[in-house]
Amino acid sequence: MMLRADRFFNLRSQMVEGEEAAARVALLQESRVFGCAPDNDLVVRATMFERRVYAPGDEICRAGEAAGEAYLISSGEALVYPPGEAVAVAVCRRGDVIGEYGLFIGNIRTATVLATEPTNLLSIDYFRLRQFLLSFPESMFALMQVTVQRMYSPTNVSGSAPDTGDKTIRLIR
Repeated sequence: MMLRADRFFNLRSQMVEGEEAAARVALLQESRVFGCAPDNDLVVRATMFERRVYAPGDEICRAGEAAGEAYLISSGEALVYPPGEAVAVAVCRRGDVIGEYGLFIGNIRTATVLATEPTNLLSIDYFRLRQFLLSFPESMFALMQVTVQRMYSPTNVSGSAPDTGDKTIRLIR
C-alpha cells in the first residue's frame, strides 16, 4: 500500500544537512501550517525550500505580479500592503507564511510585501506546496484557518484568535 506522503517524498529538491537542516526543522515545527505534519517528515520537508535574503526596504513581492511561490519567514520582519495603499495592514514575523494566496487565485500576488529589517525567508514553489498540502491535509486546514483569520482580522497574521470587538471584515485583494 502506498503511503499518503509518497508524492511528497519524491519532491526532495536539495541536500540540507547539519546546522542548516536543524534550523529549518525547528522553524517548520514552529509554523502553524508546516508544523502539522509528522515530525519524522520535517527533514524531507526542509529540503523543499530555497533560502532567500532581503535587506531593509527590499520588496519581497508586488501586488498584481505573477506568483509562483510562497514564503516562510525564518527571521526578520515584513509589512503587507494592499494594492494602492500606503498603510500596511499586517506585520509578518518568524513562522508566518506569506505569498500563499496566489496558489488559490490565479497565480497573482494580492499584496506588496516589504522587508523592514534584514529578513530571511524559505521559499517553496506552488507545485511543491500543493503536493505537500495534498499529502498532509491537516496542514491544508491550518493554512485555511490562518487565511480566514487574516480575512477577518488582516493585522493578525499569526493566526491567534482575532479581536472580536470590531466586526468589520477587510479583505486584502
